[in-house]
Amino acid sequence: MTPTKTEKYFEAVGRRKTSVARVRLFPGSKTGYDINGKSLEAYFPIKEMQVTAAEAIQHGKAPEKFHVTARLSGGGISSQSVALRLGIARALLLYDITMRGKLKKLGFLKRDPRAKRTPQVRFQEGPQVSSVEQALISRNTRPSSRLARIAQCICSRKKAQKRGIHS
Repeated sequence: MTPTKTEKYFEAVGRRKTSVARVRLFPGSKTGYDINGKSLEAYFPIKEMQVTAAEAIQHGKAPEKFHVTARLSGGGISSQSVALRLGIARALLLYDITMRGKLKKLGFLKRDPRAKRTPQVRFQEGPQVSSVEQALISRNTRPSSRLARIAQCICSRKKAQKRGIHS
């Protein structure tokens, strides 16, 4: 179903979030879509996504002039359909730059930059001390007192348990 490799084509890449669409437009009498080896209807079962993917070529020059092949990867099918639309719009610009104003006005040349945010690294907190231990430590600051030694022993045991040292 894919056109032969000797034919001239216009290639572009469309992205949205983590989805990537490598699109090739083959001008000629053969029309249709070939997305990862499937038709548009088979790859995007929801009608809304089919319309989203085909919008750029419908609003561009004569949609019956092109055969579209695409390799889609990453993300969900909704973001893949928008990535495909951006890829088709960019490939149409390579075919005819005069369509830029029309496609830009419709918003087909905008890349949605949203992506999953990476978690921020936090500072490592010190060992947790219970209120009883804290009271024992603060009440008796002299190291010779019996209560202070007990509190220090409890704290050191907790530290040892955290590190995996059993005493």
